[in-house]
Amino acid sequence: MIKLLILLAIGTFTFISCDDDDDEHSHDEQEAVGLNLTVSDTIAVTQDADGNVSGHLMTHENSATTVYLKFIDKDGETFIPHLDDGFSAHYEVGDTNIAIVHDVSGGTSHNHGDTTSTSHWEFHVQGKAAGMTTLKVRILHEDHTNFTSEFINIHVHEASTSGGTPSKMILKNHSGAELATTNADSTTGMVMAELNTMTHIFVSFLDSDGNMTMPDTTNRFVEAEAADGSIATIMNAGNDSAPWEFMVNGVAEGMTTIKLKLVFLHEGLHRVEEIVGTPIQVHVHTP
Repeated sequence: MIKLLILLAIGTFTFISCDDDDDEHSHDEQEAVGLNLTVSDTIAVTQDADGNVSGHLMTHENSATTVYLKFIDKDGETFIPHLDDGFSAHYEVGDTNIAIVHDVSGGTSHNHGDTTSTSHWEFHVQGKAAGMTTLKVRILHEDHTNFTSEFINIHVHEASTSGGTPSKMILKNHSGAELATTNADSTTGMVMAELNTMTHIFVSFLDSDGNMTMPDTTNRFVEAEAADGSIATIMNAGNDSAPWEFMVNGVAEGMTTIKLKLVFLHEGLHRVEEIVGTPIQVHVHTP
């Protein structure tokens, strides 16, 4: 009987030890050795396990580019560390006169002493002046660094001077596909939003001749409002870090409309509505 109990105890210990080994092995598999930075569904930057960086990030003066971050483990699989395990992202820009980074999902953005904490694994690169600077990306785990990228180049191009005064707004999804257009006279298209999901919308502009144009971001932003908040709500509209973007949150299945405005705060105070669009249909549906 005693011999049987000893054997059972050994077996139990072996089983528990194997579980611990599996957990440790799983953790090791998810250790970052590289990363991918994706812009508009295209991988713009890759760092491999040997530290080789290919590609660069690009934006324009007075404009912001949305970047999605994933890490690469030793087996070449991409992953995102779990927030619940105490992980966060940290971004460091070399020259913040050229560009700054706004974290929009839960990590920490560091711009020469300016630290903000707003979001995680997604960030915006905002162009301040034409030129080139660098970015380093880190994974922080509680009080120490788990991964540090090599230097990633950021190219900021001069703001486009083509096009005139904006007169029409174009709504696009994260892949760059056109969803709808709106101005003071008419609207075309519609926005499809999934239930219980945030749909990311990007806004670009046309002048009265149909040429692409980009307003100065100084004191300008897109304001969006949903007609029926029980169907859909708007998030992040008028965000300083990404003035031409917002989220549509699908609350319940059904139809509603959203109305967009291009707003300018003259001298930072007096409100001028430069474009007031006609309502755009929004259809919230089950995926």
